[in-house]
Amino acid sequence: MAEEELEKIRPDLDGLEIMAILGISPSPIVGRAYQYLLDLRMDRGPLGPDVAKAELLKWWSENQSKI
Repeated sequence: MAEEELEKIRPDLDGLEIMAILGISPSPIVGRAYQYLLDLRMDRGPLGPDVAKAELLKWWSENQSKI
């Protein structure tokens, strides 16, 4: 039952929001960003859209050259 609850947890931003914020098209990068936000959610709990956006932009600036 606990595993089912964990599977229901979603990041504060969905894939469409991630693409809009980063100005990118569907690609594996969206999945990486989504996973990053999901990991943050699991570690810190709900962030809210403003904090999630700030964290996403920080992740993007730190990792864009690696992607």
